[in-house]
Amino acid sequence: MTLREYVGQDEAKRKINFYLDAYKVGQPMPNFLFAGSKGAGKTSLAEALGLEVKRISEEKVKVLCLNCASLKNMNAFWNSVVMPHINNRDVYLIFDEVHKMPTDILTAFLTIINPNPHSKTSYTHDDYTVDFDLRRQTFVFCTTDVQQLPLSFVNRGRRLSLVDYTDADLAKIIKMNTPETHFKNEVLSYIAPTLRSNARTAALMSKDIRTYLAPLARKDFGLDDWTSLSRTLDILPMGLTRLELNLLKTLQERGETSLTALASIMGFSPSALRTDLELFLINRNLIRIGIASKRCITSIGQSYLSDQA
Repeated sequence: MTLREYVGQDEAKRKINFYLDAYKVGQPMPNFLFAGSKGAGKTSLAEALGLEVKRISEEKVKVLCLNCASLKNMNAFWNSVVMPHINNRDVYLIFDEVHKMPTDILTAFLTIINPNPHSKTSYTHDDYTVDFDLRRQTFVFCTTDVQQLPLSFVNRGRRLSLVDYTDADLAKIIKMNTPETHFKNEVLSYIAPTLRSNARTAALMSKDIRTYLAPLARKDFGLDDWTSLSRTLDILPMGLTRLELNLLKTLQERGETSLTALASIMGFSPSALRTDLELFLINRNLIRIGIASKRCITSIGQSYLSDQA
């Protein structure tokens, strides 16, 4: 996907184009930290930027993507990544989920990407020194959890915070991923609100729509089709899961409930309940955390359940 094709995140793309314009006339591309929730499109945007850098460099720059969970330690990173892919090479390297990067590698990057007027640094490991030229090498770091990163690292590059997608952008993503499908009767306006403001979810929905239409040998998709598909796949309004719905019902029945008690009732650990169930409900103002950190359903949550009855 090119940067032009990338849907949404207009503010982030404006900043990226600002640096690309300078890169076209010989300025080094800065190192970036892309921050956003899961499915916000961080890696896709980083890859789209990489394609632009590669195009502008007339294919000299190699684009690579690494998941930091696969990096074991500095010694392995040095031998498998730095020496064969970075040392004296033109490379654009994406580090996905950088908050999972081993501490010794993260510490090394504090030196490697430390800003300076010459855009050059050196780093020595195992008695071998590599000169890093940030006019030839660009590092892009993606994370869902900035808070786990040291502030000194966060401040080393340009931070781009990706925001939730609008329903209009989600509809564009579905149409882009299903170019052969004709959507009838404003059906996309019914689908988009169930996608949780998430680009990845929109892409997955596109696949489900194609799967639904394939045995029907049709290319049109309307409201009746959406009703059938949402019933088959158990797609609830606002894209809630059954577990989230059960949490709402539990709070409706019990009233204000502590996190520990709620986790016990739901069969989750408190930390899992916070991250896996509560966040979206709080974000959509369906529940809130009240006095003494007790959880309670909001009037919006009550209305949601009434509509489901």
